[in-house]
Amino acid sequence: MTKLSVAAPETFTLWENTVRQKIRSAASLEAAAQRSCEMIYDEFRESVVLARFYATIPFNKLPEEGRRFASSLAASRGAQDPLTDQTMVLTLLGTRGDLREWNDRRASRGHQAIPLLSAAFVDEIPMVSRLLKDLGVPIDWASAAGVPTDTFGKLGGFFYVEDAASAVDHKGRKIISAQSFVTTHGIKTVFGTAGTYVLSKWLVTIIVFCRERVLRDRAKDFMPFANTVTSATSELVRKGKLFEP
Repeated sequence: MTKLSVAAPETFTLWENTVRQKIRSAASLEAAAQRSCEMIYDEFRESVVLARFYATIPFNKLPEEGRRFASSLAASRGAQDPLTDQTMVLTLLGTRGDLREWNDRRASRGHQAIPLLSAAFVDEIPMVSRLLKDLGVPIDWASAAGVPTDTFGKLGGFFYVEDAASAVDHKGRKIISAQSFVTTHGIKTVFGTAGTYVLSKWLVTIIVFCRERVLRDRAKDFMPFANTVTSATSELVRKGKLFEP
């Protein structure tokens, strides 16, 4: 196990190479996502409370339980925009953390499948709104047919919240709105990175919740990781092998 704040730069390169080999043998994107989270947590457990892997997936590609969850979440938030087959949904595919219930994506009560219905809808979810903005994703990308797909191949942003207990967005809201989670589990820094699949609006993002303060430059050592994942899983996505049976 390695502590993020003191890990040598070459640690990340060697670790990424190991992850790449592990996920290439995965039978689905979901399996690759779970392995990715497990390897983040196992390698950096001294620092990591929870690691999560999301992918944007069209509504009609989700399993039935995912479609139900997304529809229920949209209704509970009073969404005015209808869900369509092509609505992109930020879907939890992998999760690993300190608590047993954090190791099963289906156990998530609020984040299994978040429909990206519109800019207004996304803006009501502070962490997701800030995440997409920091990653360089146009806020209306999910519903904007005019946004060229090569926009997503140029993502270079990095999601970073130095202090989860105090950081607020442009509306004065806590970026990490689940402050009871932050307090109970001693969450300090939260960061994330994203990777895209060629000529598509599909992207993956890995979010890491840390029990220590991690400087921005050190957190950025994770930036290549999402592209490592998309490169290793592009064939699975092309073949539609998204979920475990």
